[in-house]
Amino acid sequence: MIKRFVIFTKKAVYHTDCRFLHIIDFEMTRKFASFVRFSRLNTIMKRTLLLIYFTIIFITSVSAQLYQYLDTNDGLSSRRVLSIQKDNKGYMWFLTHEGIDRYNGKQYVHYSLSADGQPNMKSFPNLNTLEIDTAGVIWEIGKNGYIFKYNSLQDKYELAYNFASKDKSNSGLPLISTYLDNKNNIWLCTKDKQYIFDIDQEKLIRLTSSIQEEITCITEAGNNQYFLGTNHNIFCVELIDKHQLQIQAYYQDSVTV
Repeated sequence: MIKRFVIFTKKAVYHTDCRFLHIIDFEMTRKFASFVRFSRLNTIMKRTLLLIYFTIIFITSVSAQLYQYLDTNDGLSSRRVLSIQKDNKGYMWFLTHEGIDRYNGKQYVHYSLSADGQPNMKSFPNLNTLEIDTAGVIWEIGKNGYIFKYNSLQDKYELAYNFASKDKSNSGLPLISTYLDNKNNIWLCTKDKQYIFDIDQEKLIRLTSSIQEEITCITEAGNNQYFLGTNHNIFCVELIDKHQLQIQAYYQDSVTV
């Protein structure tokens, strides 16, 4: 069994395979076999001891890390990697300052993002993220309000939604935080408002909420419950009918209020 990890820094990406290896100390094995051979034990006992010894040797595994350095010389479009995802085919996707790279373990394929007449939109300084929905589709969500969807049939990224142009009443760009939950809702949070983009319905919904703070992070707890973090509080909320956020509890300075 091989587990694959990716570690990224400001200067490079490290690709590592975690493999299970059998390590045998042959000198120790030789000495143990010699001891059993010349001992006064009967043949059955000798065979039993040797069987136990080699069973332990072969079921004991040591985890070893093998790192591979990935850089622009290997095809990575930029050393500045903002987000990483792994799809259901095993491909690694890297969102960099220069666009999106797909890596199959040997080579890269580069994808640019185009919208509103801009042939190659840069990811920086929008601090975008890559997300994968329940159907395995990859989404690129930008803090400038652009949402791109990967079209696997045409092998390209297409503009799926423009938050700024669709919601004329919004003036909170850039978005403070974004999140894709397990119900295929893309959360889009401005300075004092919260929205969800329903992927299945391709519809933007402004949520009714009493939270007037900047939401900096979001995580899903299950059963329509979410934790929304701000600079001062953590809110436990329930999403009701995809239209309303109902606060169930909030936590301030580690004290429940």
